[in-house]
Amino acid sequence: SSNLARLVPIMATRIDDEGEHEVAAKTLQVGDRVRVLAGATLPADGIIVEGQASLNESMLTGEQLPLLKQPGDQVYAGTINTDAPLQIRVSHRIEESRIAQIMRLQDHALDDKPAIAQMADQLSRHFILVLLIIAAAVWTFWHFHQPDQAFWVTLAVLVATCPCALSLATPTALTSATANLTRNGILLRRGHVLDVLTKANRIVMDKTGTLTTGEISLTGITTLAEVDEAHCLAIARAMEAQSEHPIARAFRLPADSITVLPSAREITPVIGHGITALVDGVRYRIGSARWLGLDPAQERGRSLAIYLADEQQVLARFNLEDTLRPDARALIAAFKAAGLQTTVLTGDSSLQADEIARELGVDELVKGVSPDGKLAYLKTREAQGDISIMVGDGINDAPVLAGAHASFAMAGGTDLAKNSADAILLADDLSRLLGARVLAMRTRKIIIENFAWSIGYNLLVLPLAACGWLPPYLAAAGMSLSSLIVVTNSMRLNR
Repeated sequence: SSNLARLVPIMATRIDDEGEHEVAAKTLQVGDRVRVLAGATLPADGIIVEGQASLNESMLTGEQLPLLKQPGDQVYAGTINTDAPLQIRVSHRIEESRIAQIMRLQDHALDDKPAIAQMADQLSRHFILVLLIIAAAVWTFWHFHQPDQAFWVTLAVLVATCPCALSLATPTALTSATANLTRNGILLRRGHVLDVLTKANRIVMDKTGTLTTGEISLTGITTLAEVDEAHCLAIARAMEAQSEHPIARAFRLPADSITVLPSAREITPVIGHGITALVDGVRYRIGSARWLGLDPAQERGRSLAIYLADEQQVLARFNLEDTLRPDARALIAAFKAAGLQTTVLTGDSSLQADEIARELGVDELVKGVSPDGKLAYLKTREAQGDISIMVGDGINDAPVLAGAHASFAMAGGTDLAKNSADAILLADDLSRLLGARVLAMRTRKIIIENFAWSIGYNLLVLPLAACGWLPPYLAAAGMSLSSLIVVTNSMRLNR
Protein backbone atom coordinates (compact mmCIF):
# COMPACT_ATOMS: atom_id res chain seq x y z
CA SER A 1 0.00 0.00 0.00
CA SER A 2 2.89 2.38 0.67
CA ASN A 3 4.22 1.76 -2.86
CA LEU A 4 0.75 2.45 -4.27
CA ALA A 5 0.56 5.72 -2.36
CA ARG A 6 3.80 6.90 -3.98
CA LEU A 7 2.58 6.11 -7.51
CA VAL A 8 -0.86 7.72 -7.45
CA PRO A 9 -1.89 11.12 -6.09
CA ILE A 10 -3.41 11.37 -2.63
CA MET A 11 -6.13 13.82 -3.70
CA ALA A 12 -8.39 14.00 -6.75
CA THR A 13 -10.79 16.61 -8.15
CA ARG A 14 -14.27 15.02 -8.30
CA ILE A 15 -17.02 16.64 -10.36
CA ASP A 16 -20.68 16.36 -9.30
CA ASP A 17 -23.89 18.38 -9.58
CA GLU A 18 -22.64 20.81 -6.96
CA GLY A 19 -19.34 21.55 -8.72
CA GLU A 20 -15.76 20.41 -8.17
CA HIS A 21 -14.47 19.05 -4.86
CA GLU A 22 -11.07 17.87 -3.64
CA VAL A 23 -11.46 14.34 -2.26
CA ALA A 24 -9.11 11.53 -1.25
CA ALA A 25 -8.29 9.48 -4.35
CA LYS A 26 -8.90 6.21 -2.47
CA THR A 27 -12.55 7.21 -1.92
CA LEU A 28 -13.33 7.45 -5.66
CA GLN A 29 -16.07 5.06 -6.76
CA VAL A 30 -16.87 3.54 -10.15
CA GLY A 31 -18.82 6.10 -12.19
CA ASP A 32 -17.36 9.21 -10.51
CA ARG A 33 -16.20 11.97 -12.86
CA VAL A 34 -12.74 13.37 -12.22
CA ARG A 35 -10.87 16.34 -13.66
CA VAL A 36 -7.15 15.85 -14.34
CA LEU A 37 -5.12 18.98 -15.11
CA ALA A 38 -2.14 19.15 -17.46
CA GLY A 39 0.98 17.87 -15.72
CA ALA A 40 -1.01 15.93 -13.12
CA THR A 41 -0.99 12.19 -12.38
CA LEU A 42 -4.22 10.28 -12.91
CA PRO A 43 -5.80 9.19 -9.59
CA ALA A 44 -7.79 6.22 -10.94
CA ASP A 45 -8.39 3.98 -13.93
CA GLY A 46 -11.10 5.39 -16.14
CA ILE A 47 -12.53 6.33 -19.53
CA ILE A 48 -11.98 9.79 -21.05
CA VAL A 49 -15.31 11.60 -21.40
CA GLU A 50 -14.05 15.07 -22.29
CA GLY A 51 -10.82 16.43 -23.76
CA GLN A 52 -7.81 14.88 -25.40
CA ALA A 53 -4.22 14.81 -24.21
CA SER A 54 -0.93 12.99 -24.48
CA LEU A 55 -0.35 10.62 -21.55
CA ASN A 56 2.99 9.28 -20.38
CA GLU A 57 2.35 5.58 -19.70
CA SER A 58 5.96 4.63 -18.97
CA MET A 59 4.92 3.08 -15.67
CA LEU A 60 3.00 0.47 -17.70
CA THR A 61 5.11 0.07 -20.84
CA GLY A 62 8.52 1.48 -19.93
CA GLU A 63 8.37 3.77 -22.98
CA GLN A 64 8.87 7.49 -22.40
CA LEU A 65 7.02 8.91 -25.42
CA PRO A 66 3.45 10.01 -24.50
CA LEU A 67 0.47 8.49 -26.30
CA LEU A 68 -2.47 10.55 -27.61
CA LYS A 69 -5.68 9.72 -25.73
CA GLN A 70 -9.16 10.84 -26.86
CA PRO A 71 -12.73 10.50 -25.55
CA GLY A 72 -13.64 6.85 -25.13
CA ASP A 73 -10.04 5.72 -24.53
CA GLN A 74 -9.08 3.76 -21.41
CA VAL A 75 -6.56 5.50 -19.12
CA TYR A 76 -4.81 4.29 -15.99
CA ALA A 77 -3.98 5.50 -12.49
CA GLY A 78 -0.35 6.55 -12.10
CA THR A 79 0.04 7.69 -15.72
CA ILE A 80 0.84 11.37 -16.33
CA ASN A 81 -1.22 13.86 -18.30
CA THR A 82 1.43 15.88 -20.13
CA ASP A 83 -0.39 18.67 -21.92
CA ALA A 84 -4.17 19.31 -21.58
CA PRO A 85 -7.03 19.02 -19.04
CA LEU A 86 -9.15 15.87 -19.11
CA GLN A 87 -12.35 14.62 -17.58
CA ILE A 88 -12.47 10.90 -16.93
CA ARG A 89 -15.16 8.57 -15.63
CA VAL A 90 -13.74 6.18 -13.03
CA SER A 91 -13.94 2.57 -14.20
CA HIS A 92 -12.20 0.83 -11.27
CA ARG A 93 -11.59 1.60 -7.61
CA ILE A 94 -7.94 2.19 -6.75
CA GLU A 95 -7.69 -1.26 -5.14
CA GLU A 96 -8.68 -2.82 -8.49
CA SER A 97 -6.64 -0.49 -10.73
CA ARG A 98 -4.02 -1.64 -13.18
CA ILE A 99 -1.14 -0.38 -11.01
CA ALA A 100 -2.56 -2.24 -7.97
CA GLN A 101 -2.72 -5.40 -10.09
CA ILE A 102 0.95 -4.94 -11.01
CA MET A 103 1.94 -4.70 -7.36
CA ARG A 104 -0.13 -7.77 -6.42
CA LEU A 105 1.54 -9.60 -9.28
CA GLN A 106 4.92 -8.53 -7.90
CA ASP A 107 4.09 -9.78 -4.40
CA HIS A 108 2.86 -13.10 -5.79
CA ALA A 109 6.03 -13.49 -7.85
CA LEU A 110 8.18 -12.87 -4.75
CA ASP A 111 6.31 -15.65 -2.94
CA ASP A 112 6.84 -18.02 -5.89
CA LYS A 113 10.53 -17.24 -6.39
CA PRO A 114 12.39 -20.48 -7.20
CA ALA A 115 13.98 -21.98 -4.07
CA ILE A 116 17.74 -22.37 -4.27
CA ALA A 117 19.00 -25.32 -2.23
CA GLN A 118 20.97 -24.32 0.85
CA MET A 119 23.60 -27.06 0.58
CA ALA A 120 25.63 -26.01 3.60
CA ASP A 121 22.66 -26.04 5.99
CA GLN A 122 21.40 -29.40 4.78
CA LEU A 123 24.86 -30.95 4.89
CA SER A 124 25.50 -29.61 8.40
CA ARG A 125 22.19 -30.97 9.70
CA HIS A 126 22.86 -34.44 8.31
CA PHE A 127 26.46 -34.35 9.50
CA ILE A 128 25.46 -33.49 13.08
CA LEU A 129 22.94 -36.34 13.16
CA VAL A 130 25.56 -38.85 11.95
CA LEU A 131 28.13 -37.42 14.37
CA LEU A 132 25.82 -37.85 17.36
CA ILE A 133 25.12 -41.45 16.38
CA ILE A 134 28.87 -42.13 16.04
CA ALA A 135 29.61 -40.42 19.38
CA ALA A 136 26.95 -42.55 21.10
CA ALA A 137 28.46 -45.69 19.55
CA VAL A 138 31.99 -44.68 20.66
CA TRP A 139 30.82 -44.00 24.22
CA THR A 140 29.04 -47.36 24.35
CA PHE A 141 32.13 -49.22 23.13
CA TRP A 142 34.52 -47.53 25.59
CA HIS A 143 31.99 -47.76 28.46
CA PHE A 144 32.12 -51.56 28.28
CA HIS A 145 35.87 -51.84 27.58
CA GLN A 146 37.52 -48.97 29.52
CA PRO A 147 34.85 -47.05 31.42
CA ASP A 148 37.34 -44.51 32.78
CA GLN A 149 38.26 -43.43 29.20
CA ALA A 150 34.72 -43.36 27.75
CA PHE A 151 34.03 -39.71 28.62
CA TRP A 152 37.38 -38.32 27.38
CA VAL A 153 37.38 -40.30 24.13
CA THR A 154 33.77 -39.29 23.38
CA LEU A 155 34.62 -35.66 24.20
CA ALA A 156 37.58 -35.80 21.79
CA VAL A 157 35.29 -37.19 19.05
CA LEU A 158 32.75 -34.40 19.56
CA VAL A 159 35.37 -31.64 19.70
CA ALA A 160 37.48 -32.87 16.79
CA THR A 161 34.50 -33.32 14.51
CA CYS A 162 32.59 -30.15 15.49
CA PRO A 163 31.11 -28.93 12.18
CA CYS A 164 32.34 -25.35 12.65
CA ALA A 165 34.41 -25.38 9.47
CA LEU A 166 31.56 -27.00 7.58
CA SER A 167 29.11 -24.36 8.80
CA LEU A 168 31.57 -21.58 7.90
CA ALA A 169 32.27 -22.95 4.41
CA THR A 170 29.42 -21.10 2.67
CA PRO A 171 28.73 -17.94 4.76
CA THR A 172 32.37 -16.82 4.86
CA ALA A 173 32.72 -17.21 1.09
CA LEU A 174 29.41 -15.43 0.43
CA THR A 175 30.34 -12.59 2.79
CA SER A 176 33.68 -12.04 1.06
CA ALA A 177 32.08 -12.22 -2.39
CA THR A 178 29.32 -9.80 -1.37
CA ALA A 179 31.89 -7.29 -0.09
CA ASN A 180 33.80 -7.62 -3.37
CA LEU A 181 30.64 -7.00 -5.42
CA THR A 182 29.70 -3.95 -3.36
CA ARG A 183 33.11 -2.41 -3.98
CA ASN A 184 32.56 -3.03 -7.69
CA GLY A 185 29.12 -1.41 -7.89
CA ILE A 186 26.69 -4.31 -7.30
CA LEU A 187 24.56 -4.34 -4.17
CA LEU A 188 23.19 -7.79 -3.32
CA ARG A 189 19.81 -7.86 -1.59
CA ARG A 190 19.31 -11.65 -1.58
CA GLY A 191 21.97 -14.30 -1.08
CA HIS A 192 20.96 -16.78 -3.79
CA VAL A 193 22.12 -14.49 -6.62
CA LEU A 194 25.68 -15.83 -6.71
CA ASP A 195 24.41 -19.40 -6.93
CA VAL A 196 22.06 -18.54 -9.82
CA LEU A 197 24.79 -16.67 -11.71
CA THR A 198 26.83 -19.88 -11.97
CA LYS A 199 23.88 -21.86 -13.38
CA ALA A 200 22.09 -19.30 -15.56
CA ASN A 201 21.86 -19.94 -19.30
CA ARG A 202 19.78 -16.91 -20.32
CA ILE A 203 19.86 -13.19 -19.61
CA VAL A 204 16.64 -11.25 -20.18
CA MET A 205 16.82 -7.46 -20.51
CA ASP A 206 14.34 -4.65 -20.72
CA LYS A 207 15.04 -2.20 -23.55
CA THR A 208 14.26 1.33 -22.42
CA GLY A 209 16.49 2.50 -19.58
CA THR A 210 18.47 -0.75 -19.59
CA LEU A 211 19.99 -1.23 -23.03
CA THR A 212 19.15 2.35 -23.94
CA THR A 213 19.57 5.51 -21.91
CA GLY A 214 15.81 6.08 -21.64
CA GLU A 215 16.16 9.67 -22.84
CA ILE A 216 15.27 10.99 -26.28
CA SER A 217 18.24 12.76 -27.89
CA LEU A 218 18.72 14.70 -31.12
CA THR A 219 20.97 12.67 -33.42
CA GLY A 220 20.80 14.55 -36.72
CA ILE A 221 19.33 17.41 -38.74
CA THR A 222 18.47 17.27 -42.46
CA THR A 223 17.49 20.49 -44.22
CA LEU A 224 14.71 20.15 -46.81
CA ALA A 225 14.87 23.69 -48.20
CA GLU A 226 17.38 26.47 -48.80
CA VAL A 227 17.92 27.15 -45.10
CA ASP A 228 20.76 26.86 -42.63
CA GLU A 229 20.83 23.91 -40.17
CA ALA A 230 21.85 26.12 -37.26
CA HIS A 231 18.99 28.54 -38.01
CA CYS A 232 16.44 25.69 -38.07
CA LEU A 233 17.81 24.26 -34.83
CA ALA A 234 17.62 27.67 -33.12
CA ILE A 235 13.96 28.06 -34.18
CA ALA A 236 13.11 24.56 -32.95
CA ARG A 237 14.80 25.20 -29.60
CA ALA A 238 12.94 28.45 -29.15
CA MET A 239 9.60 26.72 -29.85
CA GLU A 240 10.32 23.76 -27.55
CA ALA A 241 11.92 25.79 -24.72
CA GLN A 242 8.79 25.94 -22.54
CA SER A 243 7.52 22.40 -23.15
CA GLU A 244 8.00 19.47 -20.73
CA HIS A 245 7.33 16.88 -23.44
CA PRO A 246 10.13 14.23 -23.63
CA ILE A 247 10.80 15.26 -27.25
CA ALA A 248 11.18 18.89 -26.18
CA ARG A 249 13.92 17.90 -23.74
CA ALA A 250 16.01 16.70 -26.69
CA PHE A 251 16.21 20.32 -27.88
CA ARG A 252 17.29 21.77 -24.53
CA LEU A 253 20.48 23.80 -24.57
CA PRO A 254 23.38 22.53 -22.45
CA ALA A 255 23.55 24.14 -19.01
CA ASP A 256 26.79 25.95 -19.87
CA SER A 257 25.56 27.26 -23.25
CA ILE A 258 25.48 31.01 -23.86
CA THR A 259 23.52 30.76 -27.13
CA VAL A 260 20.80 33.39 -27.48
CA LEU A 261 17.60 31.92 -28.92
CA PRO A 262 15.19 33.78 -31.23
CA SER A 263 12.07 35.27 -29.71
CA ALA A 264 9.14 32.81 -29.73
CA ARG A 265 5.60 34.04 -29.02
CA GLU A 266 2.08 32.59 -29.13
CA ILE A 267 3.43 29.10 -28.46
CA THR A 268 0.45 26.75 -28.86
CA PRO A 269 0.63 22.95 -28.36
CA VAL A 270 -1.47 20.93 -30.81
CA ILE A 271 -2.19 17.81 -28.80
CA GLY A 272 -0.81 14.66 -30.33
CA HIS A 273 0.80 16.50 -33.24
CA GLY A 274 3.26 19.24 -32.26
CA ILE A 275 3.61 22.97 -31.59
CA THR A 276 2.92 26.18 -33.47
CA ALA A 277 4.55 29.51 -32.62
CA LEU A 278 5.53 32.92 -33.93
CA VAL A 279 9.32 33.21 -34.12
CA ASP A 280 10.64 36.64 -35.17
CA GLY A 281 7.25 37.37 -36.70
CA VAL A 282 7.04 34.17 -38.79
CA ARG A 283 4.51 31.39 -38.04
CA TYR A 284 6.23 28.00 -37.69
CA ARG A 285 5.02 24.48 -36.95
CA ILE A 286 7.10 21.64 -35.54
CA GLY A 287 5.71 18.15 -35.21
CA SER A 288 4.83 14.86 -36.85
CA ALA A 289 5.07 14.07 -40.56
CA ARG A 290 1.33 13.35 -40.83
CA TRP A 291 0.41 16.70 -39.28
CA LEU A 292 2.59 18.56 -41.78
CA GLY A 293 1.18 16.65 -44.76
CA LEU A 294 4.12 14.29 -45.28
CA ASP A 295 4.03 10.52 -45.73
CA PRO A 296 5.04 8.87 -42.41
CA ALA A 297 5.74 5.57 -44.22
CA GLN A 298 9.01 6.98 -45.45
CA GLU A 299 10.39 6.93 -41.89
CA ARG A 300 12.45 3.81 -41.25
CA GLY A 301 14.75 2.46 -38.63
CA ARG A 302 14.72 3.29 -34.97
CA SER A 303 14.90 7.05 -35.46
CA LEU A 304 11.87 9.14 -34.63
CA ALA A 305 11.54 12.05 -37.05
CA ILE A 306 9.81 15.37 -36.45
CA TYR A 307 9.67 18.22 -38.93
CA LEU A 308 9.90 22.01 -38.93
CA ALA A 309 7.81 24.00 -41.42
CA ASP A 310 6.86 27.60 -42.05
CA GLU A 311 3.68 28.73 -43.81
CA GLN A 312 5.05 27.85 -47.28
CA GLN A 313 7.16 24.69 -46.96
CA VAL A 314 8.81 22.05 -44.78
CA LEU A 315 12.24 23.30 -43.77
CA ALA A 316 14.01 20.52 -41.89
CA ARG A 317 13.79 17.05 -40.41
CA PHE A 318 15.11 16.32 -36.90
CA ASN A 319 16.12 12.72 -36.16
CA LEU A 320 15.58 11.65 -32.56
CA GLU A 321 16.54 8.42 -30.86
CA ASP A 322 16.45 6.73 -27.51
CA THR A 323 20.19 6.15 -27.76
CA LEU A 324 21.85 2.86 -26.94
CA ARG A 325 24.16 2.72 -23.97
CA PRO A 326 27.76 2.99 -25.24
CA ASP A 327 28.67 -0.51 -24.09
CA ALA A 328 25.47 -2.26 -25.22
CA ARG A 329 26.87 -3.96 -28.36
CA ALA A 330 30.04 -5.19 -26.67
CA LEU A 331 27.99 -6.36 -23.73
CA ILE A 332 25.64 -8.55 -25.80
CA ALA A 333 28.67 -10.05 -27.58
CA ALA A 334 30.32 -10.75 -24.22
CA PHE A 335 27.15 -12.41 -22.87
CA LYS A 336 27.07 -14.69 -25.92
CA ALA A 337 30.77 -15.49 -25.53
CA ALA A 338 30.04 -16.47 -21.92
CA GLY A 339 27.45 -18.98 -23.15
CA LEU A 340 24.33 -16.99 -22.24
CA GLN A 341 21.30 -16.72 -24.52
CA THR A 342 20.08 -13.11 -24.78
CA THR A 343 16.48 -11.88 -24.82
CA VAL A 344 15.13 -8.34 -25.07
CA LEU A 345 11.76 -8.20 -23.29
CA THR A 346 10.02 -4.86 -23.81
CA GLY A 347 6.65 -3.15 -23.71
CA ASP A 348 7.62 -1.20 -26.85
CA SER A 349 5.73 -2.53 -29.88
CA SER A 350 7.32 -0.20 -32.45
CA LEU A 351 9.84 -0.95 -35.19
CA GLN A 352 12.48 0.71 -33.00
CA ALA A 353 12.54 -2.43 -30.86
CA ASP A 354 13.24 -4.59 -33.94
CA GLU A 355 16.01 -2.27 -35.11
CA ILE A 356 17.71 -2.26 -31.72
CA ALA A 357 17.46 -6.06 -31.49
CA ARG A 358 19.02 -6.45 -34.94
CA GLU A 359 21.72 -3.89 -34.21
CA LEU A 360 22.71 -5.60 -30.97
CA GLY A 361 22.41 -9.12 -32.36
CA VAL A 362 20.27 -10.50 -29.53
CA ASP A 363 18.98 -14.06 -29.81
CA GLU A 364 15.33 -13.24 -29.15
CA LEU A 365 13.06 -10.19 -29.11
CA VAL A 366 9.73 -10.24 -27.28
CA LYS A 367 8.02 -6.87 -27.72
CA GLY A 368 4.73 -5.18 -26.89
CA VAL A 369 4.22 -7.20 -23.69
CA SER A 370 2.47 -6.04 -20.52
CA PRO A 371 3.93 -6.52 -17.01
CA ASP A 372 2.02 -9.78 -16.53
CA GLY A 373 3.01 -10.83 -20.05
CA LYS A 374 6.67 -10.38 -19.11
CA LEU A 375 6.22 -12.60 -16.05
CA ALA A 376 4.34 -15.19 -18.13
CA TYR A 377 7.23 -15.27 -20.62
CA LEU A 378 9.70 -15.94 -17.81
CA LYS A 379 7.52 -18.72 -16.37
CA THR A 380 7.33 -20.31 -19.83
CA ARG A 381 11.12 -20.24 -20.11
CA GLU A 382 11.42 -21.72 -16.62
CA ALA A 383 9.08 -24.57 -17.60
CA GLN A 384 11.41 -25.28 -20.55
CA GLY A 385 14.34 -25.64 -18.16
CA ASP A 386 15.95 -22.22 -18.55
CA ILE A 387 17.53 -20.45 -15.58
CA SER A 388 17.20 -16.75 -16.27
CA ILE A 389 18.72 -13.51 -15.04
CA MET A 390 16.43 -10.49 -15.51
CA VAL A 391 17.64 -6.90 -15.80
CA GLY A 392 15.16 -3.99 -15.73
CA ASP A 393 14.48 -0.55 -14.36
CA GLY A 394 10.79 0.38 -14.55
CA ILE A 395 7.57 -0.11 -12.65
CA ASN A 396 6.41 -2.39 -15.45
CA ASP A 397 9.45 -4.60 -14.77
CA ALA A 398 8.67 -5.10 -11.07
CA PRO A 399 6.69 -8.38 -11.38
CA VAL A 400 9.22 -10.04 -13.69
CA LEU A 401 12.13 -8.84 -11.51
CA ALA A 402 10.41 -10.40 -8.51
CA GLY A 403 9.70 -13.67 -10.34
CA ALA A 404 13.08 -14.25 -12.01
CA HIS A 405 15.58 -16.80 -10.71
CA ALA A 406 17.85 -13.79 -10.12
CA SER A 407 17.22 -10.17 -11.03
CA PHE A 408 19.16 -6.92 -11.25
CA ALA A 409 17.69 -3.41 -11.21
CA MET A 410 19.42 -0.36 -12.61
CA ALA A 411 20.35 2.23 -9.98
CA GLY A 412 18.57 4.92 -12.00
CA GLY A 413 15.38 2.86 -12.13
CA THR A 414 12.20 3.22 -10.12
CA ASP A 415 12.03 2.45 -6.40
CA LEU A 416 9.50 -0.32 -7.09
CA ALA A 417 11.91 -2.04 -9.49
CA LYS A 418 14.78 -1.80 -7.01
CA ASN A 419 12.61 -3.17 -4.20
CA SER A 420 11.61 -6.12 -6.40
CA ALA A 421 15.11 -7.02 -7.59
CA ASP A 422 17.61 -9.35 -5.95
CA ALA A 423 20.53 -6.98 -6.67
CA ILE A 424 21.07 -3.39 -7.79
CA LEU A 425 23.62 -2.17 -10.34
CA LEU A 426 24.80 0.93 -8.48
CA ALA A 427 26.66 2.38 -11.48
CA ASP A 428 24.01 1.56 -14.14
CA ASP A 429 26.81 -0.43 -15.82
CA LEU A 430 25.66 -3.74 -17.29
CA SER A 431 29.24 -4.90 -17.86
CA ARG A 432 29.47 -5.41 -14.08
CA LEU A 433 27.23 -8.46 -14.58
CA LEU A 434 30.03 -10.27 -16.39
CA GLY A 435 32.43 -9.56 -13.53
CA ALA A 436 29.76 -10.74 -11.09
CA ARG A 437 29.39 -14.01 -12.99
CA VAL A 438 33.16 -14.61 -12.92
CA LEU A 439 33.20 -13.88 -9.19
CA ALA A 440 30.25 -16.25 -8.69
CA MET A 441 32.22 -19.01 -10.41
CA ARG A 442 35.20 -18.31 -8.12
CA THR A 443 32.91 -18.28 -5.09
CA ARG A 444 31.46 -21.65 -6.03
CA LYS A 445 34.97 -23.07 -6.42
CA ILE A 446 36.01 -21.68 -3.02
CA ILE A 447 32.91 -23.14 -1.36
CA ILE A 448 33.63 -26.56 -2.88
CA GLU A 449 37.23 -26.31 -1.61
CA ASN A 450 35.94 -25.38 1.85
CA PHE A 451 33.57 -28.34 1.88
CA ALA A 452 36.32 -30.69 0.67
CA TRP A 453 38.69 -29.55 3.42
CA SER A 454 36.03 -29.64 6.15
CA ILE A 455 34.76 -33.11 5.26
CA GLY A 456 38.27 -34.43 4.61
CA TYR A 457 39.52 -33.14 7.95
CA ASN A 458 36.61 -34.69 9.82
CA LEU A 459 37.05 -38.04 8.06
CA LEU A 460 40.76 -37.95 9.01
CA VAL A 461 40.45 -37.10 12.72
CA LEU A 462 37.31 -39.11 13.48
CA PRO A 463 39.07 -42.53 13.50
CA LEU A 464 41.97 -41.11 15.52
CA ALA A 465 39.66 -39.62 18.15
CA ALA A 466 37.44 -42.73 18.27
CA CYS A 467 40.47 -44.95 18.87
CA GLY A 468 41.60 -42.75 21.77
CA TRP A 469 44.75 -41.58 19.99
CA LEU A 470 43.75 -37.90 19.91
CA PRO A 471 43.50 -36.11 23.30
CA PRO A 472 40.75 -33.46 23.68
CA TYR A 473 43.19 -30.51 23.76
CA LEU A 474 44.67 -31.54 20.37
CA ALA A 475 41.16 -32.10 19.03
CA ALA A 476 40.25 -28.52 20.02
CA ALA A 477 43.39 -27.15 18.35
CA GLY A 478 42.68 -29.12 15.17
CA MET A 479 39.07 -27.92 15.07
CA SER A 480 40.17 -24.27 15.43
CA LEU A 481 42.85 -24.69 12.76
CA SER A 482 40.32 -26.23 10.39
CA SER A 483 37.98 -23.25 10.83
CA LEU A 484 40.87 -20.82 10.34
CA ILE A 485 41.84 -22.50 7.07
CA VAL A 486 38.26 -22.21 5.76
CA VAL A 487 38.04 -18.52 6.67
CA THR A 488 41.44 -17.77 5.14
CA ASN A 489 40.51 -19.58 1.93
CA SER A 490 37.25 -17.57 1.69
CA MET A 491 39.12 -14.29 2.21
CA ARG A 492 40.83 -14.88 -1.15
CA LEU A 493 37.56 -13.67 -2.72
CA ASN A 494 38.27 -10.19 -1.36
CA ARG A 495 41.21 -9.79 -3.71
